[in-house]
Parts: sequence; structure tokens; C-alpha cells
Amino acid sequence: MAAVFQLGRCCRLHARLRVQRVEALRSVAAEAEAHPTSGARIGPAASPPGLAQRISVGFGALSVGVGSVAALAWWQLPRIQAVLHSEPEEAPSLWERLMGPSHPADRIFDKADVDRDGHLDRRELAQYMMTCGIMDMSGFNAIWEEINTESSDAISREEFRSFHDNAERNFYLSLWRSLVSDPSFMGSALYLSGSVLFAAMPYWSLASPATMTKMGQAILPGAGLNDPSWNLGVKTIAGHLLAIQGFVTHPKEPNVRTLHISD
Repeated sequence: MAAVFQLGRCCRLHARLRVQRVEALRSVAAEAEAHPTSGARIGPAASPPGLAQRISVGFGALSVGVGSVAALAWWQLPRIQAVLHSEPEEAPSLWERLMGPSHPADRIFDKADVDRDGHLDRRELAQYMMTCGIMDMSGFNAIWEEINTESSDAISREEFRSFHDNAERNFYLSLWRSLVSDPSFMGSALYLSGSVLFAAMPYWSLASPATMTKMGQAILPGAGLNDPSWNLGVKTIAGHLLAIQGFVTHPKEPNVRTLHISD
């Protein structure tokens, strides 16, 4: 009798374990249907990007850089053509007469000409540029030698404008020579950053003259524009060209102070 009771107990325990196993299998199957990607992945692992993919990504990045530079060059093309191919000036319109001179050199000349005699002497120009933080005395000496071609005591408006146009023309030509001699220069981050700053130059008028000068000193000499074959004065004014272009449209007048400058 005890043996029969023990056999029945074992059968009930076996049936209970079988039911639990079936329920466990059903729960696993239901979870697999609800989350088909949760299980272990079967098959070969994903291969790393191949050479073709890397080359395509590189060409894509290069295309973006070249396209950006081309867009900036196209944006500044009218200004470059106006500088390289100067034409006889037309009579100023009524709006230009009301707004004042539009040429950057004329703006500098009018602000530096304190006595309004139509000429700039050494002291006037040096005081104006140094009080605005454009350059020091050593840089001004080189600039004065370049502007004062007739070795007179004062310079005229035409001399100053001619000097400014020549300096700007040399900037464009030197930039073009750098691209021709070193094509990799076009895709460099330095040239791209310089192009962005140069294209956005009209919008930097709110920056202080000292800030513009620092930008010109950091970008232009590092971009390969310090060719030893350049004349000293042209190199100096090219290094400060960004500062001059942004500083002549600055809304604030320079702080006037007395400078003791030897003639």
C-alpha cells in the first residue's frame, strides 16, 4: 500500500514539472515573437568600411571644401574685378554725395585730415593710425615711404588712394600665386577660414580696430603671404588690410590724443 502511494506521488510530481516546462517554453516563444531582434544575432559580423567607402567620404569632404571656396570667390568676384581692372570713375550720384566718400582710402583720408587742407602730413596720418591701434611706429615708417612717392612733406588724396588700391591688388595677386604654386593650399582649413573672414569683411565693421588688426596679423602672414620678394611696405599694409577695411566703417571715432612723433 505504501509503494502504491509513493508511485502516485512521483507521477503527480512529474506531471507538475512537465507543465512548468511547457509554460516556460511558451513564455520564451511569446517573448521572441514580441521582440524579434532581442536574441543573439546569427550570421557573419558587420565588416568595417572598405577602401572605396573611405575614398568616397574623403572626396565628399573635399568637394564641400572646394565648393565653399568657389562660392566665396564667386561672391567676391565683382570686387576682385573692380580692383584688378580699374576703370575711369563716374560722377558721384546724389546719394553718394549725401553719404560721403565710398572709397576706403577716402574715408581714412577724410578722418585723418585734421586741418582739412586736402593733404596729409606725416604727423596727421601717424596720429590717426596709431591712436586706432592699426600699427606701431616701425610699420608706419614703411607705409609712409610707400605712400610718399615724391618725397614731399605731405601726400595728396590721389597718392593715398593709389597706394591703397595697389596694396589691395597685391593682396589678390599674392593669394592667386599661392594657389597656383601650392594647390593643396586651397583645401586647407587656414585658407577656408581666411576666405570666410575676407568674404564677411563688410559685416565686421562693429569689431574694434584692434580686433581687426589681430585677425589680419594672424591670418595673412600664416597663409603664405610673407614672401621675401615683396616690398617691405606692401607686406606691412597687406598684413593690416583686413584691419583697415573693417576699421574705416567703424561707427566710433578714434580717441584723439597727442603723439610726439619725430618727422
